[in-house]
Amino acid sequence: MTDFGWENELPALADKTDQEAADAIAAMSETRRQLVPLWKLGDAARAAGWWMTTKAAVETNNYAAALMDYYTDPHHQNIDLDLDPTNAVIAGLVETGIITQEQADSIDALANIDCLKYEGPIYSGQVAEARKAVA
Repeated sequence: MTDFGWENELPALADKTDQEAADAIAAMSETRRQLVPLWKLGDAARAAGWWMTTKAAVETNNYAAALMDYYTDPHHQNIDLDLDPTNAVIAGLVETGIITQEQADSIDALANIDCLKYEGPIYSGQVAEARKAVA
């Protein structure tokens, strides 16, 4: 049998025809994480109203200074919002009142991208083959 990679989805689709199951599997999506371009972070910060607050706090707040240093460093084009140091800076901005938790959550959401869970077309014949193999 061929390993399609989506066989674990079949039990939940037991009441579907092979074609309905194939269509359902092909339509499944998942959220993946990606690096965030710094321009996107800056645009989101300006739109949410915390950019100027953060810039103004650079002299008195180490977290604001760290974020601005990273943002303005020409060697950086993206930010990884899943790294512990990045999370520590954002948490520090919340703790010191520079941004709200809601704003921190919206920053984190910038790294999310919804995409199809499985690549390529999924045919009813493949579903039938996979069902036979597990029966």
